[in-house]
Parts: sequence; C-alpha cells; structure tokens
Amino acid sequence: MKWIKKLFCGNTEATPSNIEAHKDEIKVPVSFLSAQNIVYAGEEVGLSRLAFKAKQLGNKYVTIDRNIYYQALNNIAKGRRLDYSIQRSAKLNLLGIRYEKEGNIEDAVKVYEENIAMRSNGRHAYDRLKIIYRRQKDRENEIRVLRVAIGVFGEDSEYNERLLKLLSKTKEPF
Repeated sequence: MKWIKKLFCGNTEATPSNIEAHKDEIKVPVSFLSAQNIVYAGEEVGLSRLAFKAKQLGNKYVTIDRNIYYQALNNIAKGRRLDYSIQRSAKLNLLGIRYEKEGNIEDAVKVYEENIAMRSNGRHAYDRLKIIYRRQKDRENEIRVLRVAIGVFGEDSEYNERLLKLLSKTKEPF
C-alpha cells in the first residue's frame, strides 16, 4: 500500500503538479474514484481512503500503483458486467411473468429461454421453463433446461433430483 503512504506521509499539501507518477505508478483523475467504482473495485484495493483524502485536499489527480489500478479496473469491469446481467435477467423475468399472466406462454418461453441462455444465476426462469415444459409434456426440453440449471447451480441442486427422476422414466442416457 505504498501509494497510500505516498499520499498520507510527507507532503500533505499535494497538488497535481507535485505528485508525479513513477514508472510503477499511474496518474488518474479523482473522478475515477467515484463511489460506484470504489464499491466495484473492492475494499482490498483501498481506493476509498485515497478518494477521501484526494477530495479533501482538492486534488484533481492521484497517483496509484499500476498493479492496484489494473486490479481495480478488472474488478470494476466484472462488477458492471454482473450488474448488467442481473438487471437484464430481472427484466426478462418480469416480461415472462407478464406474458404468462396474459396467457401468452409462447412468448414467455422465449424470454425465459433468453434468460437461461445468459446462464442467469436467478432460479425463476429455470423453474418456470421446467414447469411449462412439464405441463406441455415436452420431456426433451425439460431435460435440457434441467441440465443447464445443474450447470449453473451445481449437482447438489434440486434440479438434479428432478433430472434423475425424469431420466429414470425414459431410456435416455445420462
């Protein structure tokens, strides 16, 4: 955490002109230290203390160890992808629910299928497809959905029990 020491030790009147980045550091705008980026980066990266001090001093730029910066960027990208995935999954589930309430099962299946194609870690789409395909007596698709769910949630999930039960009634191999 030498980059924190650089900011907190020595010259507490640091300004953009007297904080120069060395070869193992990178100079970034303080705006990079937004609350959302700090949350995504994770506490182990330690950006929150740096952001607080830099904003307190009125700095427009901060220097950060390159490894810490790239770790933060990687964590931020992962966090944003996860947020997008969760939001997309929720929207698709709500749309599927609406279609089901309207009696439009065909469109509900389409949006639930889109949801499981993303390998969403929410159970709603898998559960609804499993039920819809069971009601339609479409074992092939029910088995496919169960296999995808097991891939997402693991073999210890209730999906494995249902799959074993279905496969024991058919001659299809595991």
